[in-house]
Amino acid sequence: CMRGRLRFFLEACISPFLLLSLVLFVSQPVKVRSMDAIDAEIEPQLAERLRSAPPQLPQDDVPHFASQQGVSAGLGGDLPDVHYLHDRFEQPFLDALGEVAEQVPRNTDSNNMIATRRFFKSETISEAILRRLPASLKYSRVLPDMRFIEYPCGGYIAPHTDGVMFDTKTGKQSTTSFLLYLRDTTEGGTTDFLTSVRDGELLHSVSPMKGSILLFPHRTPHEGAGVGSEPKILLRGDLL
Repeated sequence: CMRGRLRFFLEACISPFLLLSLVLFVSQPVKVRSMDAIDAEIEPQLAERLRSAPPQLPQDDVPHFASQQGVSAGLGGDLPDVHYLHDRFEQPFLDALGEVAEQVPRNTDSNNMIATRRFFKSETISEAILRRLPASLKYSRVLPDMRFIEYPCGGYIAPHTDGVMFDTKTGKQSTTSFLLYLRDTTEGGTTDFLTSVRDGELLHSVSPMKGSILLFPHRTPHEGAGVGSEPKILLRGDLL
């Protein structure tokens, strides 16, 4: 009888207490760091490193069909405005980007890719990238809104074209996409340019090379082929 009364007391008193605690816990606002707060931390930490003068860069002309190890591989033919530039980004710069990536939260929301993205905004990084591009390509600005993309084993992105971005500083729309590869990918993971998004034929494949940057108009149909055993990691952004 005593046990029954004790059990009744516990169920009558403790259960409502636990329920109330749960309600109070769920109702508490979740503290999420805003992108502005993250960007404010990133800028001071890396400003001096990324604003420093870049090292001696290759010659400033960009010939079509150049060597993969030269200034660029202008793809020419059906892709006259696509360029693959090499030796423009030194190791300390790439290391700095890696530090930034570690500070930015992951985002896995997407309907056309298997990958993790890390969105951030940095005028410092965008200006540093622009300084390392050949003046002959006549880009005037790299937009500060960028994202790191990490493709795991089996990761890919389906055929698509890129949308334009509006630049609040200039009031203009972006015209060009860039992929700055942060590591070599020797098994799969190519960026494949196509004749069209739907059932398009392959025009050219680009293998990711650490420190190389691929530039192409937003309207160019392309896809990211499935990644093999090595992750594919890059910085994605837009230019005017």
